[in-house]
Amino acid sequence: MDIMCAFPPVFGHVRLQCLLPWAGAALALALTGSAQAAPAPSPSTVPTAEVLRPPAWVQWSPGGRGPVQTSEVDLLLRRLEESDREGLPRTRRLPDGRVQVTARRLPGDPPLTLAAAEEILRNPPRWERERAAIRSLLARLRRLGVTVTFETLVAPEATGQWDPQRRRLSLRPDLPDQGSRLFALVLNHEAIHVAQSCAAGGLNRLPRPLGLGGRPAAAELKLLAHPIYRDRSSAVQAVETEAFAHQADLSLGLSLLDRHCQGSGAQPGRLSG
Repeated sequence: MDIMCAFPPVFGHVRLQCLLPWAGAALALALTGSAQAAPAPSPSTVPTAEVLRPPAWVQWSPGGRGPVQTSEVDLLLRRLEESDREGLPRTRRLPDGRVQVTARRLPGDPPLTLAAAEEILRNPPRWERERAAIRSLLARLRRLGVTVTFETLVAPEATGQWDPQRRRLSLRPDLPDQGSRLFALVLNHEAIHVAQSCAAGGLNRLPRPLGLGGRPAAAELKLLAHPIYRDRSSAVQAVETEAFAHQADLSLGLSLLDRHCQGSGAQPGRLSG
């Protein structure tokens, strides 16, 4: 999947948007026992991801809901945990003896081999750090007076957007279905933009770079070369480059909010959907 952000004028003011083409959400591989790959194991040794039917409260979805209470953050995190299980590699023996592996992938992930898929299934990642970061960021944004919402965004492929004029951070309603990793990256990216606004003079100011330095990873550099960035102002490119360079540091977004946004929120924010 590719993640892109845009900074277009909308309705007379500016919204900072994070865009994601959703078509490539899953990667399917057919791995053979050729010289380039280890021989496929027998069907009895091919692990499969367990398919769980979660209780109704785990299936919580923000789409089409009214205001979400702070206590419902727990439901969001449990939905993310279940989505992480759904995103584990799935293997299927093909009639010709090959093993097909389907897995959720993010930009910059290393190539997926059958051995790697089997190891993930034997020792599934827990993504607890990501969910802890999500909880902390949502709580801090609320205290600052930022309204976090799940709603249909202006751009059809957007995953998140920061609207400083309205102090509103909006997330795509089906973003929880993409798992904790992507949710944490998007939320942290937008939190960095919130901190950039605070550093520019307040939550309702246009973001400006914080001078963090660093360089985005190769996957993000490729996105920044897209015309959606290349043809925009140097100021927009600067704030996006900085956010992309640091979005993977899940402790940084919270630190930047604490450093630059003290006293920025007049009223507590809320979560809504």
